[in-house]
Amino acid sequence: YYKKAIKINPGFLDAHLRLGIIYERMGRYESAVESLKKAEEINPESLDTYVRLGDIYRSKGDYPEAIKYYRKVVEMNPDFIEGYINLGHLYSRKGDYSQAIDYYRKVLEINPDYIEVYLDLASVYLNKGDYSQGAEYYQKVLEINPQYIDAYINLARIYNLKGDLEKCIDCHLKILELNPGYFDSYLSLGHIYNGRFEKEKALRYFKKYLEYNPRDFEVNRIVMDIYLGENNLEGAKKYIDKLRKENYTDIADRLEEFLDQYNSDNQ
Repeated sequence: YYKKAIKINPGFLDAHLRLGIIYERMGRYESAVESLKKAEEINPESLDTYVRLGDIYRSKGDYPEAIKYYRKVVEMNPDFIEGYINLGHLYSRKGDYSQAIDYYRKVLEINPDYIEVYLDLASVYLNKGDYSQGAEYYQKVLEINPQYIDAYINLARIYNLKGDLEKCIDCHLKILELNPGYFDSYLSLGHIYNGRFEKEKALRYFKKYLEYNPRDFEVNRIVMDIYLGENNLEGAKKYIDKLRKENYTDIADRLEEFLDQYNSDNQ
């Protein structure tokens, strides 16, 4: 239809645009570019044309060309948020974090509550190794939406990397408050408390994790190590018996070998 329309009227802008979109969806990028550049010739002020050309060059991995067209878009319409976001993404992928930050901040000048851009900025700062600034942007996300669990997840990782275990613990507890089934937090809390020699808490969180991942042998082994480290043979035996009753015989057999070795070494 659009090809026929163009034959009848070669200056039919919308037909060239629509044909370009169809070619883009088909993955025929060269044909799409050809159609859209004809649209550009017909109307050099068409914002849609430049947006589509930017999208196509981005899909092709031609970032310099994509950047050129997205820049045209924001020059033509300084309030076009998606243009700044796309520029931020492209510069971030290129590793040009300063430019990415500038474009993301442009978005926030237009819409200070744009959560996804705070997340993008946090990610950029983490890639730069600036964990403090990354954490600051995740905190801004939580100011806008205190229920945004991914912000707590990333903050927990940052605080763990920085060695701020109290804040890391607080984040994991908040994650579990929002989603009690997020088992990675049980595992992380288990490791933190085990490293701090708070064995009772460590056991509680490791066992909670194992409710979701009962066949994780390494964590089962850590539980056994905690019992044996405290010379709690009765607790170790009961734990092995529990695994057998729950039909995790293979794990129970392997842990029993550890128990037998422990008894042999301590005779």
